[in-house]
Amino acid sequence: MDCIGGVSINLSVPSLRHPDVLRVLRQELTRGNFPAHKIVFEITESAAIQNFDAAEQFIRDIHRYGCRFSLDDFGSGFTSYAHLKRLLTDTLKIHGSYVKDLLSNPSDLAIVKSMTDIAHTLGMKVVAEWVETPQILEKLIELGVDYAQGYAVHKPVRLVELVAGSVSANVAAANG
Repeated sequence: MDCIGGVSINLSVPSLRHPDVLRVLRQELTRGNFPAHKIVFEITESAAIQNFDAAEQFIRDIHRYGCRFSLDDFGSGFTSYAHLKRLLTDTLKIHGSYVKDLLSNPSDLAIVKSMTDIAHTLGMKVVAEWVETPQILEKLIELGVDYAQGYAVHKPVRLVELVAGSVSANVAAANG
């Protein structure tokens, strides 16, 4: 675990509502034999909206142990900035549909800039998905996006390769 920035775990809608998930997490995180600050729970925008109260409570409960949260696929559903403000996630992941054409579509560029600015104002880091070219990566850096996922950064790798250290820590962190 020393060589990687963190492990992301996607949470489904049923996981957010299931009391056993919270119980097991509390039990395991209390033991303290795992660096909780390296665990990032990803909740998709649609899952958060479908179960807003459950998502908000889940985040509040598990944040206490040092785990981090990411709102995934932001912009793909109906989340408002008011929801974003209340969810208190650490990271905002911009849906790739806005990223892939941002060099040729002024609307996508404005949306990515807006999402980046509001996330930073709320104290969040920003991840852009579907970053496929060096030119898109360069524009995202210019906009202040903190992290990127996609082939412009690195191709996907198996966890075994990552843990074995065959991928540099910087690439692993960039791929979040």
